[in-house]
Amino acid sequence: MDRDSDRVVHSKLVVGLVVDNEFDNDPRVNRMVSILLDEGYSVSVLCYGYMGRQYQERDKIVVRRITVLRRLIDILFFFENLIPLFDLFWSYHIRKFILSDRIDVLHVNDLYLSRPAHMAVAQMRVKPVFILDLHENFPVAVLSYNWTKGFPRKHLSLPGRWSSKEERYLSYPDYIITLSEYYADQLSGKFNFTEEKRIVVLPNYPDLDELEGDGQDQPEVQVSKKDFLFLYFGAVGERRGIFTLIDAVSDLNIEGVSCQLLIIGPVDKADQKRFSDCINRKGMRDLIVHIPWTDVSRLPYYLGISDAGVAPFVVNEQHDSGIANKLFQYMYGGLPVIVSSCAAQKEMVEKYSSGYVYDSYNELKLVMKKLIEEREAGMEMGARGREAVIKNLNMTSGSLQVKSLYRDIASRLTSADGSKQG
Repeated sequence: MDRDSDRVVHSKLVVGLVVDNEFDNDPRVNRMVSILLDEGYSVSVLCYGYMGRQYQERDKIVVRRITVLRRLIDILFFFENLIPLFDLFWSYHIRKFILSDRIDVLHVNDLYLSRPAHMAVAQMRVKPVFILDLHENFPVAVLSYNWTKGFPRKHLSLPGRWSSKEERYLSYPDYIITLSEYYADQLSGKFNFTEEKRIVVLPNYPDLDELEGDGQDQPEVQVSKKDFLFLYFGAVGERRGIFTLIDAVSDLNIEGVSCQLLIIGPVDKADQKRFSDCINRKGMRDLIVHIPWTDVSRLPYYLGISDAGVAPFVVNEQHDSGIANKLFQYMYGGLPVIVSSCAAQKEMVEKYSSGYVYDSYNELKLVMKKLIEEREAGMEMGARGREAVIKNLNMTSGSLQVKSLYRDIASRLTSADGSKQG
């Protein structure tokens, strides 16, 4: 039976996740898949399959890959605000996806996919429920991306247009998921149509099973630890505050406060030369260790040898909108944390007394020095942070709003056609 002509009768709610990447290494989307499978729904994923790459089959879910050249997709998105070919590309594939997999709920990730999803849904006679999952405050975030800066990039990508599109793009979905209560409140206050019942929250809480491990399986890269070791885990770039953190480590050592910094993560392409020059300058090689990538299964080892975790993000509306994965990973590892005063992470660290918040470069150095000199107090902060993650800040408790939303949707669809079994 044609899904576009009538609702297909099948036993489980079918959720179609749409994501603008390869899916496999997107932790948030993979956690959403786990939540949906645990609830008993059928799950299909629409994502990219870059030419020349091989992908493993996934158990329990259907993965539909759009075979593309990554460079071509980047070009289409770069010119999206001039020529919306990116929207046309995605709307075509989303419509095919809805029909082929008989999608009941279309769960779309990131603001910029809202319009192509809306275009596809509008063509359906029987329309799936449309959920938009906001991974970040995109209209603000895009202004900080290096590919949108300078001449002529700024005038070709027109990043400022995303701010004027935001209200319209948020009007398309039936429901919105945000990273934090703070961001949900911002949207509710900013736009009249975003009533409280339309927004649910799913923080970037960790799946504790992903972080299990005794840390005894030492990775290939060994860290020669001398004294106090600060850890930064995740993507590396200027907008994430990494250069400020490196300067603080350098200055502390010059002032006679011995410490090292372990950085694990890939460097943003635009910052690679600056980063290399920074960590290889005179006197820095013994202070900085950079590991470009490691599997999350190795993280317990690095957490075990570190003394504190740092999230030094540049304070802006983008970073105010949610809390990065790394913060929960640090806390689960029992590390005290140091964070910049981005609203959501500041609120959490202060609530659980799990570390220090700083507002300036001098304050950053001050709290780093304080942790080095008062290690017992730091261990107590780390213990409080770990307890908070185990009891409250994890995917089991954090997913309750999303589970409730999906159960309401399943119940409504069951009542409408008598065929669903949630």
